[in-house]
Amino acid sequence: MHLDQSLERQQQDLERMATAFDASWEEQLWRIRVEQEVFSCQRADVNTLRNELKHLSQVATQLEPYIRSLTPASQSQMSAQSEQSQTQNEQAQHLASLLEHIGK
Repeated sequence: MHLDQSLERQQQDLERMATAFDASWEEQLWRIRVEQEVFSCQRADVNTLRNELKHLSQVATQLEPYIRSLTPASQSQMSAQSEQSQTQNEQAQHLASLLEHIGK
């Protein structure tokens, strides 16, 4: 009788553990499915970005000759603007010194 009761308790414990194991198993399967879906989405995103990068590289290659042809002109314009602003600064300083001299 004591052995029978012990076996019954063991059977109940095993059934509780089996229920907990089944629940844990289902939860892990659900997490794996979610991770697989996230991974698939990330892989698709990487492929999309890779394709966009190829497209942008092609566009950059096509635009490169035009940009190179404009670069010397834009550099000379920038240096002319720099010289002009430097001249304006010098004129402003000269005017300020004249006004200071007159004020004395």
